[in-house]
Order: sequence, then structure tokens, then C-alpha cells
Amino acid sequence: MVCALGAPALAQPAMWVVKDADSTIYLLGTIHGLKPDTKWQTDKLDAAIAQSDTLWQELPTSDPMAI
Repeated sequence: MVCALGAPALAQPAMWVVKDADSTIYLLGTIHGLKPDTKWQTDKLDAAIAQSDTLWQELPTSDPMAI
């Protein structure tokens, strides 16, 4: 008898880093259509956001009526 247990879904957005002598830019893959309780933020992503002076987002708000 074979017993298979499912693991929780893992969602990690792709993240790239572009650097030169005085700048670091983090590029993050988009995240769409996730269930509200999906854990997608990682310690690496949280650290990149915390180190950033500026954060640009695809949409300025999660409220589609505010666009």
C-alpha cells in the first residue's frame, strides 16, 4: 500500500538583482491569482524591501476601483 501526503502549496515569486557601483535594483516577478491565505513573501523578499529607498509597484493599490 502506498500512502502519499500532500505538502502545502509553495509560492515564491522570482526575484532578480541588478547592481552597479552605487545602486541595487530588485526586480520581482508578478503575483496574480493567489488565494488570500497563500504565503508568498519570503525572508529574502522582506529584506530587499526593507533595504530599499524606493518601492515601485505595478499597481499603487489593491483596490481595483481606485485606479
